[in-house]
Amino acid sequence: MIKFFLTACMSMVSILCHAHNANEAYFNIHNTTSGVIVEAKFPWAIRNALLTAHSELEGSVDEVLFKRAFFSYIQTHFILTNANKMPLTLLKVNKNQPNGHSHQTNYQLYICF
Repeated sequence: MIKFFLTACMSMVSILCHAHNANEAYFNIHNTTSGVIVEAKFPWAIRNALLTAHSELEGSVDEVLFKRAFFSYIQTHFILTNANKMPLTLLKVNKNQPNGHSHQTNYQLYICF
């Protein structure tokens, strides 16, 4: 009976503690009078994508180089268009401060019309 109880408890814990997908990003898009602000939540795996796209980052600890590469990566791979299918221009990317333990990095993407 105790084995059944422990097995049931462990099953419930594994269901409740379902891990997030390390390859999924989440976005909230807000229209403003001057453009679009995208609240982006990228998984930690975004670093692997940067290293693949920008091999010069391998072994680097230069934060400025990573910021430039990230901007370039977002500019190339994150494309928003208007109603006429014209791409919108990425103006800047701000990294938000982390809120406690997290497996994601939060950014604000500023895009003009």
